[in-house]
Amino acid sequence: MIADQQRAANISESEILAHVERITKSRIFAGSPRLCRFLTWTVQETMRSGGENIKQYVIGREVFDRREEFDPRADSIVRTEARRLRRKLREYYELEGRSDAVQISFKPGSYVAHFKTRDEGPKLQQKQAIAVLPFENLTASPDLEYFCRGMTESIQARLASSAGLKVISSLSAFRFEADSDPATIASELGVTLIVQGGIRQASDRIRVHAKAVETASGSYLWAGVFDRKMSDIFAVEDEIASSVAEAVVGRLSPHQRLRSIVVPSLEAYELYLQGRQHWSKLSPEGCQQALEYFTRAILLSPGYAAAYAAVADAYNWLIFFSTREPLDVIEPIKQSALRAIDLDPNCAEAYVALGSVAAVFESRWDEAERLFRQGLELRPSSVPAFIQRSFARLQTGDLEGARLDHEAATELDPLSPRCYRATGFRLYLERDYDAALAAFGRALKLGPEVKHTHYFRGLALLHAGRHNQAVEALLRSLNDSECGLYMGALVAAYAGSGRKRKAIQILRDLEELARNAFVSPIAFVHAYAGIGDLDRALDSLNRAAERRFLGLMQLKLEPLLDPLRNEGQFIAALEKLNLPRQAASAQGR
Repeated sequence: MIADQQRAANISESEILAHVERITKSRIFAGSPRLCRFLTWTVQETMRSGGENIKQYVIGREVFDRREEFDPRADSIVRTEARRLRRKLREYYELEGRSDAVQISFKPGSYVAHFKTRDEGPKLQQKQAIAVLPFENLTASPDLEYFCRGMTESIQARLASSAGLKVISSLSAFRFEADSDPATIASELGVTLIVQGGIRQASDRIRVHAKAVETASGSYLWAGVFDRKMSDIFAVEDEIASSVAEAVVGRLSPHQRLRSIVVPSLEAYELYLQGRQHWSKLSPEGCQQALEYFTRAILLSPGYAAAYAAVADAYNWLIFFSTREPLDVIEPIKQSALRAIDLDPNCAEAYVALGSVAAVFESRWDEAERLFRQGLELRPSSVPAFIQRSFARLQTGDLEGARLDHEAATELDPLSPRCYRATGFRLYLERDYDAALAAFGRALKLGPEVKHTHYFRGLALLHAGRHNQAVEALLRSLNDSECGLYMGALVAAYAGSGRKRKAIQILRDLEELARNAFVSPIAFVHAYAGIGDLDRALDSLNRAAERRFLGLMQLKLEPLLDPLRNEGQFIAALEKLNLPRQAASAQGR
């Protein structure tokens, strides 16, 4: 018998059983056979009897092999495992099951399974999903690999502007080679269509072949060959992207057509592509090198809108990596982004860059939302837009809005460490430390070299009470960078573990570092709060608020700042950032 609530949700028994199998085979449930058995038994019993026979005593006997004399009042195994199951299910739906159409849940105090469809998920799920694989370098020069990958990114970006498509980020798509198995790509990226191609060059001519292939059948939806002069490369990119988009969603109306760009010189375009290659490393050094290439591209082609937007983006990331003082580069970011919009009013990246400045550094929350929305209207498949808007929403305490952004970003970039890192950071601010650690673990598996992940993981371990592991993770972050921000959290971790003398030593090292290099005052806020010196922590907080340091973006929710929340100076800092005092923390979750 199928339960009434299952029928009301219009979910078949076979769909539910297939979903249970998917959960039990997931990474999150790997190594938890008892929970898998618990989940499977309760789901099957719910469908069979509607839950009438699901009692603690029966579960103890049937699932956990307790003897006939089992007494649930004396043996808490069912209640304990039920709490673990609810927590694991939440982790699953936050991470691996974020796009699943079915959701299984258990209400507190109940062991009856509840089923529902996830219609409330991101609207992106309803669109045709496409991945553009890196075009093969068929030229005689391995040095042109950046050109082939850059051209692929350009096609991907043009497709991402189509409202009728869900276009996977190149960061995830580029994990696969052109000859990868379509079924594997479909499974890993959730796509129904892949775009593949190759590039040959001879003297001043270029030959590009491209095709759109359905992953299920392997049949071609579209294919084309282009033999042109190198100077026509931009027209080729537009034609490939337009042909694929129209083949998938039908003939586009004029306002939906992929927009043309201001054509730079070929040399400027190559510099831009090299800059994007450095930027994709997602490191301070990579962003600095990218900035140099973008600036050189602008010198050669002063009307190149995409290069101006890329400059703004690179500066934003240098602030995020805590290598630049915000007030020194906010104006260059705004000037570059506004220049990009002057040259191309449809430059989505420029609106996103301005949205980040309006939110994180100017506390103009409504204006930031408008700018992010405008960027997403121009490029609906923009992962940076979703990620940067989520940071702004976290700053105001909008956890639900940030969750929706993270789901959308991860759906578009399912193999990206930065998406899982962002999800983990939100879960950390929600005080769900186990789920946060699962997300950080996934991020580290996908990109162990990506900055900040060990740092954020250390924070989650610290507040989960695992102090020695927190110290280890934070020290690992220092192996990758001399970022003073990490040292502030390390002081708090040593103090939390009872090693006060070591904490003071690290604090002195931090003070010495600040005499010779840039160190965010946020590091001192964390350090002084960690050792209980609230007066000096509040003084550092005021300095950080005056200079608009990035670490303030989690002011309302950061667990490290809990000792300061009722202090007048802390409340004044909230007001300075145009943040209401209510809901100032996530305590009690």
